[in-house]
Amino acid sequence: MPLLILLLKNLNDQNNRENIELFHLPSIRKVQHIQARHINESCVQVSRLYYIQFIKFLIMYKQIKLLIRYALFFMVVIVSMASSCDNKYPGKQMHIRNNTDQPINYWYAHWIYDKNHRNYHYPDTILPSKMPFIRGIRANNTEDVCRVSSVPDWKKIFTELPTGKFSIYFFEYPETQAEWDLIRENYNLIRKDVTYQEFIDNDYTIDYP
Repeated sequence: MPLLILLLKNLNDQNNRENIELFHLPSIRKVQHIQARHINESCVQVSRLYYIQFIKFLIMYKQIKLLIRYALFFMVVIVSMASSCDNKYPGKQMHIRNNTDQPINYWYAHWIYDKNHRNYHYPDTILPSKMPFIRGIRANNTEDVCRVSSVPDWKKIFTELPTGKFSIYFFEYPETQAEWDLIRENYNLIRKDVTYQEFIDNDYTIDYP
């Protein structure tokens, strides 16, 4: 009799364990399903992130490639222009040399940028009524002041002037139009009139004073 009871008890315990396992089985599968879904979502997010970064890289690469192409193009154009234009006419760019210990301002009628430029070279040395663009040069310094990218045809420029003399005007800087008018009326300036031969002999340089 005790043996039979013991067997029945063991059988009952086994059934309880099986019931417990069957009870927990759906929960385990549910947890596994949730974990798998999270893993899939994480993979999708990572893949999307890498895709976005790859697209950004492609866009940046194309932009950099385009910039390099433009830079090379402009470099070739500039070098070709410099090599061809500088050799078109003999000589050099015009320079102004300030031989004093004080800075000085100057103006001359440019053959390209100033309308009727011949009117402001010797013997017609009246300054324009409207204050022009005035440039300055530091003390004891020499500067390239031609304002063109290539060597001009100096012989033609001097030949087209009324008497073949190039005039340049030196003065203190006028702050206003009224001060410019005073310079014109009082002629408070220093004017240099240079011939073509003098210009060449002085190495394409005009000295002040």
